[in-house]
Amino acid sequence: SNSSGIKGYPSMVYGKQGAVRTNNVLPKSISDLGDVKTWWAWSGSGRSWNAAYDLWFNESDYELMVWMQWQNSWPMGHSLGPVYTNVWVSGHEWNIYKKGNIITFRLVNQQGWISLNMKPIIDYCVNKSWIPVSASLTRIEAGWEIIDGGSYATNSYGISRVSK
Repeated sequence: SNSSGIKGYPSMVYGKQGAVRTNNVLPKSISDLGDVKTWWAWSGSGRSWNAAYDLWFNESDYELMVWMQWQNSWPMGHSLGPVYTNVWVSGHEWNIYKKGNIITFRLVNQQGWISLNMKPIIDYCVNKSWIPVSASLTRIEAGWEIIDGGSYATNSYGISRVSK
């Protein structure tokens, strides 16, 4: 999140946001999570933006962003550089950024669609002690952090499985 200039985050929400629940699956403790399988195909255009999943734990104690595509946009902590580079997790190669309790996995090679199991990414964060295993996954969002104009569309999206 380039917190200095985000104008909007239109997104699809799965889970609980405040008093609103979109399903009866989330929140769910990380220790009770099995696969968290998602897919998303999108298009975006604009001078500055990113297409990202945003996973929230304990409402908003921990934020895990998963960036697939971007233009003139940088994750929180980018000025410090990635904490890890070229890490293979969940079948893809990532550079990982961290600032406080905000963790960003950014694809090394941008894509306009992805099918992804989030559980190995969550487990990676737990193994690094960035997110406690006792935390609960509250919601999953998929959308665009829009900083400067453009047009954005979802062609296909879904969460096929949140299990244990």
